[in-house]
Amino acid sequence: CNISTLKALKMDDNQIGERCGDVLASVIKSNSGLKELHLGNNSLQRSVLNIAKALQGLSSLESLDISDNNLSQDVSSEIAVAIRSNYSLRELIVCGNNLQSSSLNIFLGALCDISISEVLKRDDKQTEKAGLLFAPSLFAVLTLQRFDATDNTITEESEEILATLIQHNTGIKSLSLNLLIKASKVPKTLAYTSTLESLYFDTSTLTGDAEYDLAIAIGNNKMLKELSLANITLSQHVILNAISKLTHLETLWLEDNSLSEEMSSDLAQAITNNQNLKYVTLFDNMLQTGLLQVAKACNSLCNIKLLHIAHNCISHCKTTELTSTISKSYSLERIMLGGISLSVNETFCLNINSVWVKMLEPDSISTCRSKRLEVTYLEMLRKQLDNASKCFDLPLKNNARNFVFIQKYTHFFVEQNVTHLNQKLAKVDAQKIILSLTILKTAKVIDLENSNIDEAAAFQLGKVLRSNFTLEQLWLRGNKLNTVGARHILNSLKNLTTLQILDLSYNNICSQSADGIAVTISNNYSLQQLWLDGNDLINTGTFRIANALKQIRTLRLLSLCNNGITDDSASALSTAIMRNTLLEDLLLSNNQFCSPGLEIIAKSLTELVQLRKLDFFNNKLSKEAAISLATVIHNSTSLQELFLSSNNLETGGALTIFGALKSICSLQVLTISDNNISSKVIYELVDVLNSNHLYALLIGCNDLQSSAVKIAEVIKNDNIAMQLLDLRDNNMSEGNKEEIEVMFFERGHFKVFV
Repeated sequence: CNISTLKALKMDDNQIGERCGDVLASVIKSNSGLKELHLGNNSLQRSVLNIAKALQGLSSLESLDISDNNLSQDVSSEIAVAIRSNYSLRELIVCGNNLQSSSLNIFLGALCDISISEVLKRDDKQTEKAGLLFAPSLFAVLTLQRFDATDNTITEESEEILATLIQHNTGIKSLSLNLLIKASKVPKTLAYTSTLESLYFDTSTLTGDAEYDLAIAIGNNKMLKELSLANITLSQHVILNAISKLTHLETLWLEDNSLSEEMSSDLAQAITNNQNLKYVTLFDNMLQTGLLQVAKACNSLCNIKLLHIAHNCISHCKTTELTSTISKSYSLERIMLGGISLSVNETFCLNINSVWVKMLEPDSISTCRSKRLEVTYLEMLRKQLDNASKCFDLPLKNNARNFVFIQKYTHFFVEQNVTHLNQKLAKVDAQKIILSLTILKTAKVIDLENSNIDEAAAFQLGKVLRSNFTLEQLWLRGNKLNTVGARHILNSLKNLTTLQILDLSYNNICSQSADGIAVTISNNYSLQQLWLDGNDLINTGTFRIANALKQIRTLRLLSLCNNGITDDSASALSTAIMRNTLLEDLLLSNNQFCSPGLEIIAKSLTELVQLRKLDFFNNKLSKEAAISLATVIHNSTSLQELFLSSNNLETGGALTIFGALKSICSLQVLTISDNNISSKVIYELVDVLNSNHLYALLIGCNDLQSSAVKIAEVIKNDNIAMQLLDLRDNNMSEGNKEEIEVMFFERGHFKVFV
């Protein structure tokens, strides 16, 4: 109450009662420049009345969260008045208040009035001429970007006002609604939007052509990252076909949609087309055996973290195949399999033998014995983790992979005098960790991967980095920096000249941050590794970064996976690669390079004598690209790993590549799955196996048929180094599959997937 400069006040989830209402109202009145007020999940009830009256004195409010506060109708009226006076409002969150039609209409009506007030203030003459008949054309000035009204019953009358609100907010990015009694007008209005990034449209009844309108809306909003349609009956394939047109989805929630086995093919295609998916929920449908096809599609995802496929009526005889399919995912952290009957061995296999599956939901375990097995296993891990955590003084997650990670890095803390903070293992407040870094002025390695570092925490970290002139490695993968947070970090690195490794992957950084990255690169002539995967650099950002890379000569690893890069950036990248003759690893998976772009990049790759790893997984390479790749391979006698899966090389392209691979003897890993390759390549592939001691060969999802047996025989007889062989989905007979499994039955270290 004693200050007047407050811009944001966030007090969500603090059990604030009615008695605090007057004090909060005083705070608001004394801070007239307040832009953000978040009071969600408290118990304010009628005390919101005083707060609402205080809000009426503001005019700059941009974000208001009063969710889960049991609001009454008279409170709604006062808040509506406050909304009308804040015409710059961008976020309004009123979910969880159980508002009935009359109260909800008050909110919606106030929101629709904002734009008229805005127009009247900005251009009185234009409004006077146009009159209210032309008001809809003037609604484009409305600033609302996020609206959340979930858990409030929406009647037909409310829906009509809500449809008007959506129509007039042309820049809306996030919309969360449920409990629409008869949804028809909102889906029809949504069909004309194109800016949505998040859509939650749950527990509603679709009437008329609403399902088709909703499908059009999904297809038109190409940048959708979150989509939830839980508890809505989807009787047609149109919604799934629309989802297939998207490419940026990270969350897909299709719970209780009556999805049938016939829809599984379309659903699998939708999942496959969205390679950024992290969370897939298909709980309580009727997919039955089609669940196997969906599980295989999920296995193709590089970043999937959660898969919820409980209660889908799959038969008991298919559960072994299902659990086997799921356990082959490389990134999956959590599975929910409730309602599926698993045997003891299957449950134990999922928990112990798969390092990728960290947690199996308790409701999926069908017997007391298997329940005891899981508890014993988790208790064993917990004891190991508790002992290891004493070195860190941090609360740690309970999983086997992290325990191995602890053992690997303990010596950095104890035996060597190197400051290496690894927060990958903990769930604690990021800013507290960063504050402890302020005394570490001479840290050479800072590892804060997956540490929930947001923009505010990045600002604190920037302060630390600004006074550190000896830093050599900075690992910030998988945080929430966004463009603003990245700017804080990069500004602090401007004067640093000792950096050797920089990892800013998966931080939602857009091309606007590329200039800051370029400056950091230019100043650090000793830079050896640059990781920028999973951002949104596109061609604009890539071009700027590539120009900066031309100025250094020390780069050994460049990773720009999953950034939406096309052939337009090929020339700039090619020049940067040519200047860095020490480059060993080039990782460009999950982009959109075609054959012409690869041809340009290949010219520079032929000059690299130390090229060790080349990754073009999931691009758009055709058989014409194979000629350029073959040239690179002939000149790369040190090539060890080649990733070409999920392209369209076809049989002709594969023959060209295998012909080149015969000329080298250094290859250890080859992935060329999902390339439409036939059995005609078998003899060339056998020659490759004979000349190279491969550790891993992934050639699944092709059409090798019975020729796959020949590959297995060569590996069994001549290649004792092989550890992983993937021959799945090659149209083999059951007899062929059984024959291959028998071949490697006694090789314990060997994994074969058929």
